[in-house]
This record gives sequence, structure tokens and C-alpha cells, in this order.
Amino acid sequence: MSYHKKFIINFCLLIAVALSYGAENNKKNDFYKIQEIKIVPVPLAIKYISNNTVAINSVSLFSIVDLEAKTIMHIDNRYHNREYRNLPILYSNDKTIFSSTNKKLSIYDEQKNVKTHFISRKNSIQGLAIHPNSNTVFLCCPQRKIITKCNYRTRISEDVIIPGEGFSSIDIHPKKGIMCIARSSGNLSFHRLSNLQKSFKTITFIKPINTIYFFCRYSLDGSCIAVWDNEIVHIIDPDKNTYCSLKPFKNEIFNIIAFHPDSLTLATLAARNPLKADVKTVIHYWDLKTKECIYTTSELGDGYACDISFSPDGLEVIVVIKNKCIRTLVPFAVNKKCIDLLFWLNQLKEQEKIPQDIVRYSINAFLRHLRF
Repeated sequence: MSYHKKFIINFCLLIAVALSYGAENNKKNDFYKIQEIKIVPVPLAIKYISNNTVAINSVSLFSIVDLEAKTIMHIDNRYHNREYRNLPILYSNDKTIFSSTNKKLSIYDEQKNVKTHFISRKNSIQGLAIHPNSNTVFLCCPQRKIITKCNYRTRISEDVIIPGEGFSSIDIHPKKGIMCIARSSGNLSFHRLSNLQKSFKTITFIKPINTIYFFCRYSLDGSCIAVWDNEIVHIIDPDKNTYCSLKPFKNEIFNIIAFHPDSLTLATLAARNPLKADVKTVIHYWDLKTKECIYTTSELGDGYACDISFSPDGLEVIVVIKNKCIRTLVPFAVNKKCIDLLFWLNQLKEQEKIPQDIVRYSINAFLRHLRF
């Protein structure tokens, strides 16, 4: 092994040790410093498109931002809507980005930079979900108990009336053709996408959620569902009909939740001192196996959070809080990545030949976090 290659490996090992030590022993200081993204005014929703690119919704703008260059790559001005709803930005497998206002669904093709629109002339859009295996997006219009199926390639749409009690949120299993509907009664109903009008399964909570508006979301691997409002989060295994509950800490309420890409960890955005003027936002990370809180960030900013999104590799997270986006590293994910790299670099250190792709990946991973 050449001196140059040995130097690279040893250099990477030293950085990995330093980052791993910092991740483990500096949880209560600014080791995980934050960055503020202010180039988009009044952000309300955010979605990672790649590790270095995000889509941001505001009241009057849709923007795609390069995080490395800190520049706007694409911008779409739109009519200011006083009834704007804080709907999530969705990203499909065919590189299509979905952004929505009260009655307008905007569809962006990342590859061709093409924009089309779907206008819901009768109903207010309050929820979005994407079919995992076709060019179909589902729009939730709960006031009229209607779900609109829209083919975003042909722009052909169809309204489906959902019988039963009202609902406030929908989500689709990432691998199966199953839709979960969060009912206002505190129940979940499950529907096959081929037959939305008839549910094939219902889960009734022993202790129904207190409010009539609550939300549901599948984990990225589809193994569980999170159902939440301000006061509680239920983690449900729909196959085993079991669930557990996570409750906010004292003087806090839940605001937004998100599954980490590993599907083993849940992030809950909590508002501290919600009844006072100086509301602060923190992130709690929960281990879904032990149901324990494994990490709590320092206070990220003043006010209530609007949205949260993880980078595809799970090493970073961005939170929208009171007119700005806060970007920070994910502690347990960085620590695990450093431990993995330490193991492989130690293995490579004793070999005569080093796979160049592994060395390149290791260096890029370290440089990325040094730049942060």
C-alpha cells in the first residue's frame, strides 16, 4: 500500500474518531450547530429532494434550493392565497414534486422543469398522498367526504365518495396498494386503492384521540403507522393490531412528526411553553423498539414549527420555524455512520488494495460534515 493511500485512510480514521466522540459526548452543547436558510421568505413546508437539494413552499413562492451553493435553482411565483393551508410537499419515485395550496395542486417535473396544475373547483384540498406504483396522486377533501384520484400525467381525475364518519388525513402504504384514513372519531380505516369506497379493516382506539382533527403517516418501510394530535402519538402495527403511545414532556405539546429514513426512529417536533408568548421548538427522537426518547435537541428557535424533513441518507434534518428554515445534523445517525466507517476503514488499513469507491465515499462523507 502506498504512503499516499495510508495517509488518506489514517486521516479518515482520525476524523471519524473525532466526529464519533463529539456525537457521543457533546449532546448538550453546540457540536450540532444549526444553519438558517433565509433565502425563501415566509417558508411553510419543506421536502428534501436529494441530500443537497430541497423544495420549499411559502405563501406566494415555490422554490428549489441548492443547499451547498445556498442559491435558488428554480422559483415559481403564484397568486397569494389567504386560505393557504400548510400541506406537505410530496416527491414521487419518477422525480415529480407536488406542491399544493387551498384548491390548487402544482406538479413539477424535476428532470424537465415542467409545471402543470390541477384545480379543485369544488373542494378544499386538505391532504395529499401518492400511489407507490402508478402516476396517481390522491387529494383529500374531508368536508365532503371525497377523495379525488388524479393521474398527473394524463390529468384525468375522478371523485370517490368515502362513506362513514368524517376524516381529516390520508396516507398510502409505500409498498402495498392500501390507503389509511384517519377518521374524526379516532379510528383508522384501511382501504384497497382498487376499491376505496369499502374499508376492509378498522382499528378502534381504546382511548380515542381528543380532537376531531388528527393525522396519520406510514413509516418509510410500511411496518407501522403514526397517528397523532397535540397531546399524543400512537405508533400502530396494523398487521398485529397492536399500538403504543408516546406523550409529550411537561409543558410541551406535539406539533409535527416525521419518521427517520431508517424507519426505526420517530422525530417529534414539540412546542415548549405553548401557553406563553416565548414558545420554543425542540426535536425529540424516539426509538420505536424501546419506545424511549433517545435524544432531545437544544431549542431550535422561537415559535411553532410548520414542517420537518430528513435528508435521504438520514444524516440531516430541516425544520421550518417562524419564517425560517433550520438545518442541523441528526446526532444518532452521524454517530452510527462514523462507527460504521471506523470499522471499514480499519479493515481497509490492513489490505494491500483499497476499493476506490469506498475511499471516495468515506472522504466525501467526512468533507460534507466538515462543510456543515
